[in-house]
Amino acid sequence: ALLLALGLAAADGRLRPAALRAVFWAQPLQRVALVGLLLWPTWHVVSALWSTMPMASAKFGLRVAAGNAAGLAVWLWASERVFRQRFVLVLASSGLLMTALALGERTLGRTLEPFFLLFRYEPTWMLGEQRLSITFDHANVCAGYFELMLPIAVALAGASRKLTTRLAWLGVAAVQAVLLSLTYSRAGLGAALVGMLVLGVAALVARRLRLAAVSVVLGATVLGAYTLNPEMRARVGIDDRSYQVQIAKRGPCRGHAGGSVQVPFRVHNRGTWPLSNRQAPGHLIARLLTERGQPTDTPEWLSVPLPDLPPGLSADVTLTVPLPKLATRYALAVDIERDHVIHVSEVTGKLHWYRCAAVAPGTPLQTVAVPSGQTARPPEADERLGRKRLLDLERRHYWRAAILLIHNKPWLGWGADQFRRRAGEYLPPGGHDDRARAHSLWLETWSGLGLAGVGILLLWLFPVLRAVQLAVVGSHGTQQPRAGRTSAWLAAAGLAAILLHSQVDHFLAYGKIAPVFWSLVGLLLATAGGWPWPPNPLRSLLRRPPPPSP
Repeated sequence: ALLLALGLAAADGRLRPAALRAVFWAQPLQRVALVGLLLWPTWHVVSALWSTMPMASAKFGLRVAAGNAAGLAVWLWASERVFRQRFVLVLASSGLLMTALALGERTLGRTLEPFFLLFRYEPTWMLGEQRLSITFDHANVCAGYFELMLPIAVALAGASRKLTTRLAWLGVAAVQAVLLSLTYSRAGLGAALVGMLVLGVAALVARRLRLAAVSVVLGATVLGAYTLNPEMRARVGIDDRSYQVQIAKRGPCRGHAGGSVQVPFRVHNRGTWPLSNRQAPGHLIARLLTERGQPTDTPEWLSVPLPDLPPGLSADVTLTVPLPKLATRYALAVDIERDHVIHVSEVTGKLHWYRCAAVAPGTPLQTVAVPSGQTARPPEADERLGRKRLLDLERRHYWRAAILLIHNKPWLGWGADQFRRRAGEYLPPGGHDDRARAHSLWLETWSGLGLAGVGILLLWLFPVLRAVQLAVVGSHGTQQPRAGRTSAWLAAAGLAAILLHSQVDHFLAYGKIAPVFWSLVGLLLATAGGWPWPPNPLRSLLRRPPPPSP
């Protein structure tokens, strides 16, 4: 409401009803876009009437309304050249600030982390990986932000007349391309390439060869940054994962039955990720089984904490192993666990196995020979030894949960922002995070707002996609006015990228992305050019031919 009031107040009496009609209502697609953008937040708020958490749905609907208000205010004023220039400058300044923070996070790490945790929950090292997040909720949202910002830097680099300014923006765009790869977002790679493609095609159509060349170079930079990043190659399966560990038993595991034995181990980190740090402390864990791999009467898993263990370093720890009352030989399974993150055996595919022996009380231990080296996996050891990652849910789990929720309430849905609260019933136990979305714009909308919400989504999304087309290739061979051409291109490229990524993520739910997204929607709707409906081949076939001239 404040954004809309400020936008109207800035008109200073110049925007009469006729002028407002010209901005929002003159062409059919303008009307469709405006109706869709007004219905979108309205339906979010109305969904509180049947939501099991009405206040949460209403609150979320008001957040959506605020983002839409930003888009409408920008749409109202983006036809003004001065506003457009200053608005793009504001967006570019935001990108520069976030680029500086991203460089600080990557280089300083823990020094800046207390500051970043004021804005988000997860630590910098998420799931053991130093994924770039800056102030965003998680790395994928950070990737969405850079997908929106990268076309702006590229467009400014291509549109600048001074060589120094052009090179400066080109450098910023290159840095942002590398930072995008440090989010390790696989969908972000494809989205950024699509954004550069849209910008490059628009420039080629308008014969702006310099901007087209810059788009190609930056697209290659994004691809190269992802390809050269070893952690990214590990995530897509090209390289081995970066968890590599060597565990050596430094002394014999032998003692009297019913007692316990102190077993020394040396853990060497041979990988490229830490095995233990403040964000995710590590433990050496072990379980004692019979020689055939059957469970014993000892506690299931034993544990001893590891000190900080960055790549290349070793640590010596001593594990206390309680021995069963039966005097015989045993097998000790050893692994490394990072709290709430991962078990290294899940990555490497194997546990470390060692021999242990329990002897009758009174028997001299020196008479029992137990080799210190590893032994083979017991023949009957089964998957009970594996322990699942707590946060290792994949997109398919969320999609399945969304489909089941849709099946139960297909028409009206469960209410805005309710997927993350209801999905736990349909997800594997122990892995659900109540902040996780459906990882799909369509499934999140359908599960929360029902089929009616999907229809409203199409109502505003179709004009936006049509505006992207008009920004790139013009309307029926005619180009939009040169004054707004660059603004339309950068908005079209950023929105095309984020909408592609939204097929496997849901960015509109995050308040840190929504203002930028909706503002670019307003900028695009105001500057894309003419607003005719797409040509209808069927209409031309059914139209009667004109009568012959006399």
